[in-house]
Amino acid sequence: MFSEGQGVVKDPSEAVNWYLHAAAQGYVPAYPLLSDAYLEGVAVTKDDREAEMWASKAVKEAESWLQTLDGLQFCDTGLAGRFKEAVESCRKRLDHVGGLKFEEHIEP
Repeated sequence: MFSEGQGVVKDPSEAVNWYLHAAAQGYVPAYPLLSDAYLEGVAVTKDDREAEMWASKAVKEAESWLQTLDGLQFCDTGLAGRFKEAVESCRKRLDHVGGLKFEEHIEP
């Protein structure tokens, strides 16, 4: 909403704030959004390492998150498809940096 200005004034800082809150609650679709924000320096200081950490976390947790949603109405909204695309983008980003492993930076 805030990142696109859908129904509210466009506010990238507020969008990243909500992504961080969502990620803290374990909402996996927020991870690739945070990766993009840190990679591009949108409303946060550009930080490739932080971007890679969020990308790694998204890739690591995506499959189990999508299995949890299997058959739920959420999957019919198209959001699951966009999330899969975002995770694939994260996977490619990690491959591009040499397959670095950032799991040691991911809190359990």
